[in-house]
Amino acid sequence: MLEVADITENWSKEEPNYNDLGNFLMTFLKSEIFGLGIKVELSYRTKDLVSILKKIKQKRLVKDYDLSSLKDKLGIRIICNYNSDLDAIHHLINSIFEVEKEELKKDELAFDKLGYTSNHYDLKFPNISKYDAERGHLAHLVFECQVRTVSQHAWANVVHELSYKYEGELDDKLKRRIYRLSTLFEIADDEFELVNSSLSKDDSFTLTILNLLEPYFYRIAKSDYSQKLSILIIARILNHFTQKYQRSLVESLKEFIESNYEKLSLIFKNHRERFDSIPLLSQPEVFLIWYLLVHKEFQLKENWVEYSDIEELDQLLDIWGVVL
Repeated sequence: MLEVADITENWSKEEPNYNDLGNFLMTFLKSEIFGLGIKVELSYRTKDLVSILKKIKQKRLVKDYDLSSLKDKLGIRIICNYNSDLDAIHHLINSIFEVEKEELKKDELAFDKLGYTSNHYDLKFPNISKYDAERGHLAHLVFECQVRTVSQHAWANVVHELSYKYEGELDDKLKRRIYRLSTLFEIADDEFELVNSSLSKDDSFTLTILNLLEPYFYRIAKSDYSQKLSILIIARILNHFTQKYQRSLVESLKEFIESNYEKLSLIFKNHRERFDSIPLLSQPEVFLIWYLLVHKEFQLKENWVEYSDIEELDQLLDIWGVVL
């Protein structure tokens, strides 16, 4: 018999800790993954009481199982864009957390089987007090983490309804149709990866500069940005310089960011609350703007009205510490 009252009482005591851990992990993981130069969507949920009771009831049909057996009381979901992101996040997870269990679904799924291909982990954070001394009491909690590409996430939602729970009841023709669909999602992931790689090598200097700036911005600012705005502003800025100078920017900008990495990190740490009042501060082209303030300040100032108002330039000048 299911001890509903006991489970309900115990979960009411445990849930606040899992919620606290989930809130902390949203900020922590966002910062760490942006530090890899990767953009992701993050979410978490704590398991609701009804789901807990049903799962315990289901598991007890085949083995001993109680509230302490649950590994997914807290679930973290990370959705990224490319297969290569999965590998980078896999290494990050293994370097930070204690991995109790991992399932790399794509490696485990037979070529002729249905299923979804995200990576699943059961994790603990034994060193959490290193990052937040007040949360040391959460170090023993086990939580589930799912990492998927956008395509894998779409397929997981579909297959959950169509075949994951009911595969044994589907006839061969229907299974075949679902299998064909699953290959399209995998092909989409591969093609997105190839297109992204091709765009990274694009001859357009606007995209070349943006591709150079983006990973630095993710690592330093630990924030997302408007790609459309970046493309417009970078294109207009480059329009005022010769192609020879544009070509020289690739290495010069990289050297500028690397040599000022500590200063840039401090700027974003101290001025993050000003993103709303200085929109360009939350855009990667701000690195290009600061570079030009140092090396081509008068050309930049002469054409500034095409990018923004002069007050925003004055604010960026003040933040960088340059006097024109």
